[in-house]
Amino acid sequence: MGFIDSFINAYNDYLSSKKSIFDDVQLIEKAKKFEGLDTLLNFPFNFFKAFNFPYTYNYSGFCFIETPITDGQFIDFAFHGDYNMYYVFDSSSQKVFLRDDEEIWPCSENVSIFFNCMTHIMQLKRKALGEVDLELPKEVVREVYLFCMKQNGNYLAYERFFEHITGL
Repeated sequence: MGFIDSFINAYNDYLSSKKSIFDDVQLIEKAKKFEGLDTLLNFPFNFFKAFNFPYTYNYSGFCFIETPITDGQFIDFAFHGDYNMYYVFDSSSQKVFLRDDEEIWPCSENVSIFFNCMTHIMQLKRKALGEVDLELPKEVVREVYLFCMKQNGNYLAYERFFEHITGL
């Protein structure tokens, strides 16, 4: 569960940085009555019980949806507003995808790797906010891209997603 906590902390850090621009930003909080709940068991349903997700605007290209939506095999749990696509968990393969009605982009081999990679990506986005032009040197971005690809076995299927999400 540490990788989920790390992601929530990185996501909240990013949201906190937006408070100076948007005064209605709220952070994700742990739900007290579900502390210690294994958020990977029955993902994403336990995950949504373990945290309180306030309504957030699409500040980062990633925002959690209010309630997971399932069609059986695929469970939507977050939205990527820049691409108008949903992050979905495939309950059969245990993989994470980004999809809409026409396309599906593989994102990660499993939920643990997905949140570990997204932690690094949120930290990258947070770091970019400190730059005058909101851009980081390509070598810094590439380092995160390579880390994420390595976490996913360097499978080329993930290349498109990580190129887009890191901005390479």
